[in-house]
Amino acid sequence: MELERYLIDYYTRRLEEGGCCGSQGLGCGDLLQHVDLAPGLAVLDLGSGPGHETLAAAKAVGPTGRAIGVDLTPTMVAHARAQAAAQGIHWAEFHVGKMEALPLPDLSVDRVISNCAVNLSQDKARVFAEAFRVLRQGGHLVLADVLRHGSRPQGFSKEGWAACRDGAEAWDVYQSLLERAGFIEISVYPLEPPGALGGFYPAVVRAVKP
Repeated sequence: MELERYLIDYYTRRLEEGGCCGSQGLGCGDLLQHVDLAPGLAVLDLGSGPGHETLAAAKAVGPTGRAIGVDLTPTMVAHARAQAAAQGIHWAEFHVGKMEALPLPDLSVDRVISNCAVNLSQDKARVFAEAFRVLRQGGHLVLADVLRHGSRPQGFSKEGWAACRDGAEAWDVYQSLLERAGFIEISVYPLEPPGALGGFYPAVVRAVKP
């Protein structure tokens, strides 16, 4: 809970300062260019922050679809809701909640996306289990995330975790957690050479619910 409280305060400050991501240059890039979206689909965005990806996804799925953002930080959710209202995107909705305990029923979405947020969870196995639960059969999981080149050292700092460093996992660990959740067709596409950014690298991860 101490780390959770720190993350809420940290990302509240980031929003107030005009940014939303960690300060170490470990952003994950343009996620939606890697996601197969079509009108009528339901999309869930984990760690939706100020709502940029969620609203862009909402425009892609159109009013016959549904776009749902879930974020731990109330100020982020309030900002995203205001943006949706200002843009008239009434089929986008935002909830304060945890990736590890999603406020959605089973088999309710076609796509689960996340941009640079899963690395912030201390229980990634639970995040992937929840994503698997809410996805319909044949649904896609597409994540842009920070991965670690090499094993994770013991211990962490709250500052390092919030900056997307200390919570990052190596690809073999990440892949194993996805497999244990039940996903198939798991792949990774590095956006930078592994280890290029001080032992870390952004990557797009794909998986399918059978």
